[in-house]
Amino acid sequence: MFNIIRMKYFKKYIGKQKCRLLLVICILLSTASGCIEDTSIETGVFEDLLVIDASISNEEKQHEILLSRTYRYGGDPVVETDAIVTIIGNGFEYNFEEVEEGKYVSQDVFEAILNVDYRLKIITAEGNVYSSTNKKLTTVIEIDDLYIERMTNDDGVEGMAFYVDSFDPSNRSKFYRYEYESTFKIIAPMWVREEAFVIGNECPCCEVGLEDRLENTRVCYSTERSSELNVLESATLDADKVVKYLIHFVPSTDYKLSHRYSLLARQFVISEGAYLYYETLGDFSSEGSVFSQIQTGFVEGNITSESNPAEKVIGYFDVNSVSEKRVFFNYDDYYPGEVLPDFAILCSLQAPSLRGEYCPGPCGPLTTLINNKAASYLENYAGTPEFFGETGPYIMIPRACGDCTVLGTNEMPEFWTE
Repeated sequence: MFNIIRMKYFKKYIGKQKCRLLLVICILLSTASGCIEDTSIETGVFEDLLVIDASISNEEKQHEILLSRTYRYGGDPVVETDAIVTIIGNGFEYNFEEVEEGKYVSQDVFEAILNVDYRLKIITAEGNVYSSTNKKLTTVIEIDDLYIERMTNDDGVEGMAFYVDSFDPSNRSKFYRYEYESTFKIIAPMWVREEAFVIGNECPCCEVGLEDRLENTRVCYSTERSSELNVLESATLDADKVVKYLIHFVPSTDYKLSHRYSLLARQFVISEGAYLYYETLGDFSSEGSVFSQIQTGFVEGNITSESNPAEKVIGYFDVNSVSEKRVFFNYDDYYPGEVLPDFAILCSLQAPSLRGEYCPGPCGPLTTLINNKAASYLENYAGTPEFFGETGPYIMIPRACGDCTVLGTNEMPEFWTE
């Protein structure tokens, strides 16, 4: 309901500001058929533009900035390497170093503080200089509550919904962005203590054996981070409240819910300019990375080229306050006595042959499956007919069904609790 309210009334609140952004897009898309709506506008002209994903926060940490280039739909992502990245503020220059291609991390741990102007500066390998407008840290507001409900969504899909409540008594926050990080336990459904290994791989010396596993491959954990752009505003409401805002939904048929699940919600208080930028960016982007693929218009941010003022740059530098909360739950808490969701893959059985067709020559498919870590041992083959002529000697299953490390890590996260 909150989303419906904001979509209905917010255009009245920021209509003039957003229209300015859309006017820029319409002018740049003069070859298109028109600018009646702010979606589904396409142009056949591709421009190679610098894309800057940059923000800092009041978290005391090493901050991260991503630099890339726009790329054509269906093409490979292009990163911007060997740049000099600096944030200037509070009387300091915070230098960033490239830890992997296109990813720049601050050399020092620092946090943004209130009432200080911060500015981003980038010098590319070609010597082009880019800088942002000055930005101050937004109002610091905590997440009041993060909670879960079993529900059926508007599409008729049943599952688990994650909601956030927040309140700013000063009525100054207004604009928010949300991210989440989900972590779930994976238990290999057909795990056994032994695993198969190859002794001889060339006929007539085709031989396999069994040994105890040296590491835990039954229980693992996997973490996924949100990728969608999730922003909202409370500017049109009587109070600066976020009430029962849905930040994530997991269908009840998803295997990730099968055992124990945790979600970390992160709330960013963003500036009005950043909200306008992200809203418009979301309107003009297709699925996947919101910063590129097919170009459906240019979204003006607050970063410009000092070397060439006419050059277009995609990106918005903001200084955000951040708060976070985590919640855990077990499948039985909400689905007591119900059958677990289907596993991530179909755990079919097979009894592949040990010997090949010709001798001398390579051995049969069993040794290939073991060497390629494509299958896991389940039990010895007793010669029953359900395998349609396969000769064993082992019944094998897809590796993930007996080895959870295919889908996650067997190291328990530090925050994890049972």
